[in-house]
Amino acid sequence: MDGQHAGTGGETGARLFDRIVAALDGSDLAETALARATGLARALGVGLHLLRIVDLGRLEQYGAFGLGMEYSALDLAVRDERTAARDYLDGLRPRLAGEGLPVTTELREGLAAREIVAALQ
Repeated sequence: MDGQHAGTGGETGARLFDRIVAALDGSDLAETALARATGLARALGVGLHLLRIVDLGRLEQYGAFGLGMEYSALDLAVRDERTAARDYLDGLRPRLAGEGLPVTTELREGLAAREIVAALQ
């Protein structure tokens, strides 16, 4: 979740947060976090930003020999993951927006931890 200061602390009515960021991976844990993030966004009267990372760091699971696989196979795996991630976000956005919550989505590629931090900048 992302806290952005709106103006100086001395202003009345200034929001501490202008959006809540939920980094999602489609897991049950992420769905639980999404429910909490949605409730928090509603309570604060701010938008919800859904973030999904196509985590290229997961390729480490294949080890040194696995990375020697054909580039076309690797490219296909990344494309499939990208499509699944986009479909996931596209499925969530209308449902949450239909509940009256301002929702934006972002799909990034790279190492998950780095991309989450970069998205918050």
